[in-house]
Amino acid sequence: MQKERTKGEKIIEFFLEDEGLKYEAEVEIHTLESGIKKYRRADFYLPKYKVYLEFLGQWNTKNGKERYNKKKTIYKQNNIPCIYIYPDNLGAIKYLFYMRLAEILKNDPELKPELRKYKLTICRKTISWLWLGFLITVMFMTIFSNLSQLNYTISPYITLLIFAGFLASIFLSICIIKRVFHKK
Repeated sequence: MQKERTKGEKIIEFFLEDEGLKYEAEVEIHTLESGIKKYRRADFYLPKYKVYLEFLGQWNTKNGKERYNKKKTIYKQNNIPCIYIYPDNLGAIKYLFYMRLAEILKNDPELKPELRKYKLTICRKTISWLWLGFLITVMFMTIFSNLSQLNYTISPYITLLIFAGFLASIFLSICIIKRVFHKK
C-alpha cells in the first residue's frame, strides 16, 4: 500500500517526470545492517543510476531532523547511494539534483557505469540543443535566401554561413564531450 505523497514529494515526482527520469516510488530497502527496522522505505529510486532519492520534508522540525539523521547514518553505513533533497531545495531542484547525482556517481567506485550513463545523457541533451539551434538557423537562412530578390548575390554568403555554422557545431560538440568526460 502506497502512502499519500506530500506536497514536496509531488514536486519531486513532477520534476523527475519532466526530466524524463524513470523512477520507482516508495521502494523498500532490505538487508540493512545496524538498524532497528528490518527495512527502510526510500521516497524514490532511480534504476538507471542505481541511486535513491529522499525528500527530507520535516527537516526543519526537531523530531524530523533526528529521524532523518538516523536514516542518513544507516544509508551511509550500508553504502546506499542517496540524494537528499531538503524543503528549501525545491526552488533550485534541477541544479541541486544534478549536482548531487554527479557527486554521488563520481565518489562511488561501484557506480562507474552509471557515471558514464549520466555523462552520456548530459552530452546528448546539450549537443541535441546545439544541433537544433543549427538546424533552425539553416532553415531561416534558406527561407531568407529564397525570399530575397537578390538571390544570386546573397546565396553564396548564406551557403558559407551555413557551412561555418556546421563546422562550429562540430567543434562545440567535441568541446562539450571533452569537458563532460574530462577526468579531474
